[in-house]
Amino acid sequence: MATAKTKSDNTDVVISSAAAALVKATANIQEAFKSVDSLTETAENLTRDIANKRAEIEGLTEVYQTKYRQSEVDFNLKLAENKDVTVNEYLKSVGKEAIESAAYKALQTELVAVKQERDAEVKKAVTIENSRLTRDFASEKALLQSQFETSTAKQLAQIESLTERNGALSHEIAKLFREIEAQRNLTAEVAKAGSVGSINVGTPNNR
Repeated sequence: MATAKTKSDNTDVVISSAAAALVKATANIQEAFKSVDSLTETAENLTRDIANKRAEIEGLTEVYQTKYRQSEVDFNLKLAENKDVTVNEYLKSVGKEAIESAAYKALQTELVAVKQERDAEVKKAVTIENSRLTRDFASEKALLQSQFETSTAKQLAQIESLTERNGALSHEIAKLFREIEAQRNLTAEVAKAGSVGSINVGTPNNR
């Protein structure tokens, strides 16, 4: 009977150790899940940042187009004002109320030349600005893409590591459950054997 009690005590110690290990493993799994949630939130924040950057770039393009249209309007108004001043000065200089045909044709020719020059300058300015915006956009887009890919690769590696760790912890928990079950079965067998021994061993009067 003393031997059976000692085995039972040892079994209780083993079960207690296994239970403590199980609690620790469960805590580790919960911590790993928190890490995965944190990585997921970081990835979502990065995706939102990239979307905001793209929206800012589109906004810059719209602002540039608005400024270009306004500058074209201002340039046309300025050109019209200069034309009116030139005509008025000419009329005053010759003392006439109307424009002569030759002067009118000359002014038309000058106006065409000015418009052509203006169009060429505007086209050149637009080409230069578009090239600059395109380069800036491509550079910023490439940088954001690189940052996103680097962050994504790092997160995937961390998630893979956590997944492997979770698998190992799950395997360890399953092993601990099997050990606990084995110890329970052993305890039951020991208790059963002790009970049978008590029944079979008796005094001559009891036989």
